[in-house]
Amino acid sequence: MRKQLARRPQRAIPAPPDQRRRGVVTYSSGNHAQAVALAAQILNIPATSAMPHDAPATKLTATRSRGAHIVLYDRYAEDRETYAGPWPTARV
Repeated sequence: MRKQLARRPQRAIPAPPDQRRRGVVTYSSGNHAQAVALAAQILNIPATSAMPHDAPATKLTATRSRGAHIVLYDRYAEDRETYAGPWPTARV
C-alpha cells in the first residue's frame, strides 16, 4: 500500500488541490483510516477520522502515527455522520 501511495497519493484523495488543503474526513474502524491518513501525510494535508471507541488499539495507534486526528464515537449510541460538520473547518 505504501509503495502505491508514494507514487500516486492523489488517487487516494481525488480532490482538487484547493479542496485538499481544507483536509479530509473519513469514517473507519481502522484500515481505511490508515490509508487515508497515509495519503494525507504524503500530500501534507490534514486528516481526521471518526473511529468507534472500541476500535482495536493497534489501528488507533497506526492511524495516529500517520498524522491523523482521531475523533472517537460510540457506534451503539451515536451517529458518526453528525461529527462531520465542524471537522474540516476546525482542523484547518
